[in-house]
Amino acid sequence: MPGRKHKRFFTDILVDLFTPDALTNKGRGVIIDMSITGMAIETESLLDVETELLVYIRLPNHKSGHQFFAEIVRMQDFGNLHRYGLNYTRISLAEKIMLFFFIRKWVREHRLENGENENKKAKPEV
Repeated sequence: MPGRKHKRFFTDILVDLFTPDALTNKGRGVIIDMSITGMAIETESLLDVETELLVYIRLPNHKSGHQFFAEIVRMQDFGNLHRYGLNYTRISLAEKIMLFFFIRKWVREHRLENGENENKKAKPEV
């Protein structure tokens, strides 16, 4: 998407989506790309724009997970699959950076496991 302020990189990390009070499970999805300010996810769950979610991720081979709040800012439908753009909310800059590097580390480890070059850059978004 033209005009991106921050670099994005591509992932395939599972997420669980909850209401902000963590009482209602809103579904499961996959982070398809992320940046320091937000991410795009795909899910079969039908959600409304301007909805705040509690997003929980646990990476394979990692004992602890991360959770954060994000607001849905855009949506695209692809049949039964929905793509949502999320912006982080109620998260400090330090937490954003920690989350970004946590996932970036996983992406690098994942590439090495699949025999890809460690120095390979994420392909630019078209």
